[in-house]
Amino acid sequence: MTVKKINESILSGELKLSFLNIIDQFWISILFFSMPFLIILISINKPFDFKNERFIIILIVSFSISLFGYFLQKSKLKLKSVQTNFSYEVLIQKIESLAVNLNWKLKVKKSNYFLFVTNPKLTSGSWGEQITVLIKGSRVYVNSVCDLNKRTSIVSFGRNKKNELAILQNIK
Repeated sequence: MTVKKINESILSGELKLSFLNIIDQFWISILFFSMPFLIILISINKPFDFKNERFIIILIVSFSISLFGYFLQKSKLKLKSVQTNFSYEVLIQKIESLAVNLNWKLKVKKSNYFLFVTNPKLTSGSWGEQITVLIKGSRVYVNSVCDLNKRTSIVSFGRNKKNELAILQNIK
């Protein structure tokens, strides 16, 4: 994550993603949004009736699922924040210690940005989570989403909330 994206994330209160990560996060919405257009492309050599009842139903259902998926996935990008009284050094130590205790793998470490990933067992029902920690002054911003570098999932079975709470409670 670039310094610009970190600052944009903190200002907006929402994790800012790269283009490819946006595709990963919103792939379900993109798929359902494009369905009616794919139907039109498939039937391009045949006369197509746009007033066809089936097409209208597919259009409405596809766009509805697309919008629902978009707002659901967008809500998962919200940053949770907490004010802390710990010094920067103690704060870093607490975050790193928690990560070790929870078996999070440190992927990126910068002075005000940490990115951790989890690698759960295949039988856990998760592909893994991506935990982002941003620090600005005495405020810490946290977000946990399904790992964007693996298969994304629309459900985390509470793992993301658990990850966020673990950090926030550890540094209060």
